[in-house]
Amino acid sequence: MKWKYALGIVMFFLATVNKGFSQPCDTLVTNGGFACDSLGGISEFAQGLVPGWSQAWGSPEVSNAFATPDPTTYAKFWCMNTTSEAIMTPVAITSGNQYVLKFWYQRGFEEVNPVDFLNCHLFNLAGSGLPSPGILIPAGQNIVTITNISSTNWVEATYCFTANANFTDLLIYSQNLDPLSGWIYLDNIRIFPIELDVPDYALDCISPTEIQPNCWLTSDIATYSWTPSTGLSNANIANPILSPTV
Repeated sequence: MKWKYALGIVMFFLATVNKGFSQPCDTLVTNGGFACDSLGGISEFAQGLVPGWSQAWGSPEVSNAFATPDPTTYAKFWCMNTTSEAIMTPVAITSGNQYVLKFWYQRGFEEVNPVDFLNCHLFNLAGSGLPSPGILIPAGQNIVTITNISSTNWVEATYCFTANANFTDLLIYSQNLDPLSGWIYLDNIRIFPIELDVPDYALDCISPTEIQPNCWLTSDIATYSWTPSTGLSNANIANPILSPTV
């Protein structure tokens, strides 16, 4: 016997610190912890020493000078008076699909000034080229802009978004709009697709079966609603037990 159940998910659009997946999902970002072939250069990104990542503009670096969530290396980049540094990585984003972006960030110790903006942005390098460094929000889709970053403690952020087009690249950059310079540290960047597809379940009507989507989130990030609710142990969790009555 096959039962067809549908799952709806309501996402919370911002969550910080200790938010995670109950079941591991594949991230679309390669080397989100910035493992580096060699440290100590002027710009490890510009030299091609950070697998999966490249310099977008400026001279972004990789460092292991301070403790990190990863726990070894992190990216660091500078900004001042609309001049900034940026990094980018290929990602495969499909129009209309939902995703979760997670990362850690903090203000760097090099300066005491807060950073005005940290932007995570989707674009198509081959189609539209690299955005201009002086534009706050370039063409493409801006996932999030974090403002007035002053804490030197690591903060984990979670942002959910629906892609408004197909995109091939993720761009991350900071900006200060005044003459004061600032630094940003960044670590453990991940993008997960939100999987809503639920397969049909073939049951022998004797053994209860746990059902779940391919990739699911904890209740502090999302709420769940299964329909129909008949035969489910709980229609509002990601992985209820299905015991159909025949």
